[in-house]
Amino acid sequence: MSAPKPIVIVSKKSYRRAVDRNKLKRRLRVILGKLKQNRRTPIIFVAKKGDLELSFVDLEKKVNMLLQKIK
Repeated sequence: MSAPKPIVIVSKKSYRRAVDRNKLKRRLRVILGKLKQNRRTPIIFVAKKGDLELSFVDLEKKVNMLLQKIK
């Protein structure tokens, strides 16, 4: 059985433009794709306002920190 794909949610309330929402989703999917997770439960990421302004490296550090907390 394969691990479930992570779910990335970016609300319209946080980012009005679809371009911004899609850019943040793509960044998070790339970061999560790099990680080899052997999980049986799905991971749901809800992006917050201000995450798009972070650099890719800072966003990656933030995601790694969050994943360490749930282990």
